Amino acid sequence: MSKDAAKVLDTHRKGLAVSANLSEAVSVDVLGKVLGARLTHAEKELDKVTLSSSSKLDYRLKHKNGMAIGVSVTRAAHTFQDIKGPNGCLRLARYIVQKKMNGVVKALASLEKPASCDAAIVHIWCASQTIASALQAEVDSFLCQKSDTATTNHFNNVKVVLTVADFGDVAIGHSYLFSGAYK
Repeated sequence: MSKDAAKVLDTHRKGLAVSANLSEAVSVDVLGKVLGARLTHAEKELDKVTLSSSSKLDYRLKHKNGMAIGVSVTRAAHTFQDIKGPNGCLRLARYIVQKKMNGVVKALASLEKPASCDAAIVHIWCASQTIASALQAEVDSFLCQKSDTATTNHFNNVKVVLTVADFGDVAIGHSYLFSGAYK
């Protein structure tokens, strides 16, 4: 585990589930390596420079090119298995994508200057390829809908990373970056 991941674990929020803390710490390691970025602010540090108490980011990275990237991490795991009925998986995927994408835009707007971000990533850990595929379809649909509205600019700098992983041992099976890549 990197120093950045250890810092995320050390500064976790009280009451947050251990699995949520671990998913954030592993996310820092994965995105840090993939993007060539380093942690600048853990969640508690971001809380101190956030203007509102609504949506929050989990951590902030600094890309090797100087770009500041806010990251929100979530898990799409066992809840998908409990959804019954036609299109149940897609309904839950739609809910997750809408909640996280809108939340990240609000969180970016609420950061004060020293911790402001140039872009954001919504990192979603997926328990299966089926879940990742449902989320991919919803991300594409969400971005298509937003491209026809005045809010398009808010989402231009938000990327979604879906990582399929075995939550038992946090082995990473696949990672896919949607709507562009950081250069």
